[in-house]
Amino acid sequence: MEKEKKEEFEVWLLPTWASDIIMETLAMDAESSMIEHELREQIKKAYDRVGTWTVPIKTEETPLQWFIHNKVGDYKEYYSYSYE
Repeated sequence: MEKEKKEEFEVWLLPTWASDIIMETLAMDAESSMIEHELREQIKKAYDRVGTWTVPIKTEETPLQWFIHNKVGDYKEYYSYSYE
């Protein structure tokens, strides 16, 4: 993976049910013998790096931008070892 991709984060906004389906699918793919070993390892690595936080739809106390800024910062610090 290119260095600049490792240093980027992407924020998705989606319903919890959609996130659940995506994560369940990744977990199954990571264990599927129908998928080649190298790709399964990449799926496992990607799955382990996904951070999710549930945000109430209506919240005036915590605007979504503030929430994303702070949580992405926490996530990046937690995984900072992988960016060295």
